[in-house]
Amino acid sequence: MESTFTKVIWWAGTLFEMKVNLACQKTILTFYEYEEFFTYSRLPVAGGLALRGLEPAESIEDLVAKARALHGAGAAPVSLPACPQMHGTGMWIGTIIPLLCGGCVVTQRTAHFDPDVLFKTVAAEGVTDLTIVGDAFARPMVAALDAAEAAGTPSERL
Repeated sequence: MESTFTKVIWWAGTLFEMKVNLACQKTILTFYEYEEFFTYSRLPVAGGLALRGLEPAESIEDLVAKARALHGAGAAPVSLPACPQMHGTGMWIGTIIPLLCGGCVVTQRTAHFDPDVLFKTVAAEGVTDLTIVGDAFARPMVAALDAAEAAGTPSERL
């Protein structure tokens, strides 16, 4: 059993990295300033900007300018992380990158994954970026689309 885990937390404008060693009950909390956060997140954010036809940001000011440009052009992402945000994919790809690109994040209040609710939310909220993790999401989504097509109602899903 793993006795150490790391959790990265964004709270009150500060990035915290918490390393917890369960065996000795020791917690190390690291605080990152904005410039450190920019360096820490630069590569994933560069990918988010590249998907929108922009070069990587060279500074925090440049990132803000690019985010404002995307937002002003109506090209800012509207992201829906279907996977849990405690998962690295849901947090980074589905949440932090869209926010740093000037976009917004749509969440769902469901007790379990429901592809029909997901597709309705995508359509209702104008979602441009949908983040899923593997077959646990993809297979039910494909099955819902196949069932809708067989019933003659595929457009109602999207």
